[in-house]
Amino acid sequence: MAQGYRIVARRFRSKRGEVDLVASRRGVLAFVEVKRRRGEVEARESVGYKQRKRIEAAAADWLAKNQRTGKKSPAGVRFDVIAIVPWRLPTHIKDAWRPDLQKSL
Repeated sequence: MAQGYRIVARRFRSKRGEVDLVASRRGVLAFVEVKRRRGEVEARESVGYKQRKRIEAAAADWLAKNQRTGKKSPAGVRFDVIAIVPWRLPTHIKDAWRPDLQKSL
């Protein structure tokens, strides 16, 4: 929030997955996974392939649910990680991964 993001949802769960935070800023919607680890690299690497797929599925469910309720479509979507490291401020890793669009077509 200190960086100008508006939290749209917290701990969104669907049958296919879960997203820790959904945040919006300047028309871009960020689906955020929050990880507490000993280091930033460990936090980023702890979001493995299977977990990314579950987050992507939950994000698709969130988008489908919110488009049905009449909210406007976001200008862009990305997947971020917030790294919580002891004795440091949280680190926001923007665009931490991109979904494999070839497999979803």
